Amino acid sequence: MNVLHLQLTGNPGGIVTLCRSIAKVSKHCNHMYFLFSGGTVADAMEQENVPVVVSNTPRFKWEKSKRTLLRYCKENQINVIVCHSNSPIAIAHTLFVKKHITQTKLIMYLHGAAENIIPHGIKYLYYSFFINQMKNASDAIVAISEYVNKSCVSKLNLNPLKVHTVYNGVDCNLYTPGKYTPSKYMELIYVGRLFPAKGVDILIDAITKMEDPSKVRLTVVGSGPSLDELKEQVERSEIPIEVRFLGSRLDIPELLKAANFFVHPAILNEGFGITLIEAMACGVPCIAFNKGAIPEIIDSGKNGYIVNEDNVEALAAQLNTCISFVGTPEYIKMRRQARIDAERFDIRNMVCNLEKLYF
Repeated sequence: MNVLHLQLTGNPGGIVTLCRSIAKVSKHCNHMYFLFSGGTVADAMEQENVPVVVSNTPRFKWEKSKRTLLRYCKENQINVIVCHSNSPIAIAHTLFVKKHITQTKLIMYLHGAAENIIPHGIKYLYYSFFINQMKNASDAIVAISEYVNKSCVSKLNLNPLKVHTVYNGVDCNLYTPGKYTPSKYMELIYVGRLFPAKGVDILIDAITKMEDPSKVRLTVVGSGPSLDELKEQVERSEIPIEVRFLGSRLDIPELLKAANFFVHPAILNEGFGITLIEAMACGVPCIAFNKGAIPEIIDSGKNGYIVNEDNVEALAAQLNTCISFVGTPEYIKMRRQARIDAERFDIRNMVCNLEKLYF
């Protein structure tokens, strides 16, 4: 079977990384089609002999690009199109192919909750129009969590019989547990994009409000518009704290293994949390606010902790508790449980559940 995954760019990000993992374990031929641009992940997939196409489509000049996609689907006998973007341009391309090759199956992928899929303001009606067209034409709709499922069924008026929850997956053969090594610090790590809603500023403030911040070291992996502001926040802090900003890295599994806790201080209702699963697969318990799909991942007190109030004081209180917990037999048990719970999100389980929708 030939499956085409339609995306916008091949630069590093959760969706394109997920598609790369799908291609590695799937028994079908997975084609990666990028409308705007390629990128380092797209290049890596091409080196792994995954069929990759970069369309370089000009924004708002879609007609030629749609015909190019249609021709590619015909020449490569594409059986299924999985549309990973809810943008009008991606939907327009997908619907154009469906109109001309009616037997092609369409999978609409919901990678976020309803409030994150459709923008507010002048774009609302524009996006709503295309999403309404897509939901009617799709043979199946994938939601990456129960939170996303319920949110989109309710707010986008989807047919609940069409919507299937398929959790994102990680390669548990790549993300493996490391051995716990005592350190003079409680080692915390954050991995992800750096922008205000991710709450890394809250995490930094929380560390300064701990009983003894000198016992904590934070490693921040990732880049984004908040990076410089976060560095300045650390520099101007009245209480010195140990924070390392590593930027974007490829050695994420090794960095995770060196941590005692993974902290995900996002204050938005995220649809999932793939970095949480990566950390848990490495045997690293997670700490996060009670937002979005987080309770579907973290079993508080067993594989990590959910902080019910999304503020500095509540997070600082949880971190204070964790300092005395690290290294205890109960902590080692929590590390083992984190790994066990991560395995149900293994990429092979995810691909199996996704591919059932192709038939």
